[in-house]
Amino acid sequence: MRTAGISRRAFLGALGAAAALPLANACKAIPIGGGGASATSGTVEFMAHFTPVGTNDVRDDASKAVWEDFQKKYPNITIKWQQTAWQTIGEKYMAAWSAGSAPDISLFSPANIAPALLLGSVEDLTPHLNGWPAADKEDYPKVWWDVGTYNGKKYIAPLLLFGALPIYRKSLFQEAGQKVDQIRTWDDWRKALQAIVKDGQGRPPTDPAFDESSVKVWGFAQYAARNSGASIPYFNTFIVERLGKQMVEPPDWKADRWITPEAIDSVTTITNWVTKDRIQPKSTLNMNLSDADKFFASGLCAAYNFGTNTYPTARKNMQFDPMDAVFERIPSPDGQKWGPIGINHWSMGVSSKSKNKEAAFTVMDFWLTKAADIEFAKTAGQQPKRTSSLSDPFFDKPENAYVKTFADAQKEWAVPDLSAPVRTDDILLEAYHSIITQNVPVRDAMQQAYDKYTKLLSQVPKEKLPQA
Repeated sequence: MRTAGISRRAFLGALGAAAALPLANACKAIPIGGGGASATSGTVEFMAHFTPVGTNDVRDDASKAVWEDFQKKYPNITIKWQQTAWQTIGEKYMAAWSAGSAPDISLFSPANIAPALLLGSVEDLTPHLNGWPAADKEDYPKVWWDVGTYNGKKYIAPLLLFGALPIYRKSLFQEAGQKVDQIRTWDDWRKALQAIVKDGQGRPPTDPAFDESSVKVWGFAQYAARNSGASIPYFNTFIVERLGKQMVEPPDWKADRWITPEAIDSVTTITNWVTKDRIQPKSTLNMNLSDADKFFASGLCAAYNFGTNTYPTARKNMQFDPMDAVFERIPSPDGQKWGPIGINHWSMGVSSKSKNKEAAFTVMDFWLTKAADIEFAKTAGQQPKRTSSLSDPFFDKPENAYVKTFADAQKEWAVPDLSAPVRTDDILLEAYHSIITQNVPVRDAMQQAYDKYTKLLSQVPKEKLPQA
């Protein structure tokens, strides 16, 4: 998952320096897409990791097309773009807000939201969104409205919604006598991948003489390097499947679920993929996201947990027929229904100190129109947010079949990636590494992770914890 967050030291320092702001003033509603907008002039500063002035990303290209249309409709609104790295955007915004120089609009990932709320640095968008036409409100799925909503107030507006789905090299499974559309349980998953993996002598992982150093094609790979934004693969998915709740949630954000029998069993299953089942190489513990993308694109593994936001770009680099790579739904413990999909996002937030809020809302609304939604989908390969966008013939093409697979998953069982007051990724990944590389018992590793998280959480004032 590509998320970025403010460092704990910087966050606590900013929290001490800035008091939470009062509730946002009600703003005059601006119909989405502009018609009848009250703010048709002004200057808006917009900070993002992809912008119309960038040249390194297909999302830059989509942004440029949307901006050109915006300039035609609103020639008297000037947007000053600030392009920055996605890894540091949260910290830069928070520092700028504390210094009184924050951009009017910034992009936020799940990891950025809780610190921003604790500082009172983002505007409550609810009064403005309440003024949208009913057709626009209803065109966005429930998860869009759930993302960034705390205490019944919505603070951010997702520009990109995406998630990761299992992707399989269909031909490799067929050669092993397996069918990807029949992988419904996690046990199906393990068995199918074990049927594919062979060492240099043709021995399967179940053979005591199996030599993992000579494997040419692994079953599964997922980036898991420390400080890479990774976490325990599929851990939150397992927790949601088995407990019906995410690994940490408001109102208390406690990590009690990390040490439940269900969690211990789940982490055992996941780490066994490396240590016992031998379908995942230990080298993944040193991979970042780019490394893992290339690993799959190079044909070195049969299955991957691919983010739909990066897939269209990555498929251009595949060293095999891209049509051999097919997305399927997430397995579940019993296979009675498909597993839940986690919805990640990059979202627009408006600074609570902005002096140009109505102009900022005009900009935000335009980037959320159906035309902009389809532009980001067609040019940048992003998942459409609006339900009506899916009726475009573009999404009927075979190479875009994953779009509707994702949409079905989102409609049936989706959970938004939550922004915990204390980042969980590195804490959980430390436990994951210790189990695999140091043979630390799963229960002990998860207890240590729980204790570390709980200690950090205790340092956040309870009255400032984001609520559901």
